[in-house]
Amino acid sequence: VVNDLSVERNGIVVDMLVHAPGDEACCPTLPYLRRFTLEEGRLAEGPAVDTARLFPYQLGGLYGYVNGLGQWVVRPQFTFAGRFSEGMALISFDGNLFGFIDQQGRLAIPAQFAFATPFEGGLSVAAVPAQEEGATPRTVYIDRRGANVFGTVSFAFGLPFSEGLAALQFDDGMFGYIDRLGNIAIPASYDYALPFSEGLAPVLSGELVGYIDRTGNPAISAQYTQAGDFRGGLAPATVGGGS
Repeated sequence: VVNDLSVERNGIVVDMLVHAPGDEACCPTLPYLRRFTLEEGRLAEGPAVDTARLFPYQLGGLYGYVNGLGQWVVRPQFTFAGRFSEGMALISFDGNLFGFIDQQGRLAIPAQFAFATPFEGGLSVAAVPAQEEGATPRTVYIDRRGANVFGTVSFAFGLPFSEGLAALQFDDGMFGYIDRLGNIAIPASYDYALPFSEGLAPVLSGELVGYIDRTGNPAISAQYTQAGDFRGGLAPATVGGGS
């Protein structure tokens, strides 16, 4: 339902009501602004309200995005809506496949992944659904276009890059690290591995956790049952049943 339409110097603004989740077909209730500008002879839609910071908000069981003033920028239509990171937000229409939208609510990367991490340093770690029944998803590293930055190479499992390296699991089940070019920086020789923090990364060998440096050399011997990230020179660790 169009409440008002105005023509301004820089475009057309439509003040309208659209259907919120649960609205009857006759009676939309959700206020929504749309702005159109003329670009190269065609009308193009742009943001009608402030989009500097957007927040996921649930209405009637579906998620959309509002700005800091509580204005709807992206109407409720998602079963999952993550926070924005580097101008992109992870969304899902059905809870099964995930993609990304930009801050105008446009679908930037189609919903095609089993899951994905927020963008960090221009990359997201995404899980490609298995093509065969019983198989597990494959991990790829995608850019802002949704393209695999390593071509056709995929991994059994992977974590986001930290300090230039990413921990991942190879097909033999062991963990190692790659650099941002996809080269093996630290060979796969661990039962599990976590990201680097302050130059050190916790790695599991057998039943004990130790720390390695960025060259893969042991920095703290494997002696803990659990260990976490370093922050300000300290990291939480558990020896036996205590900390």
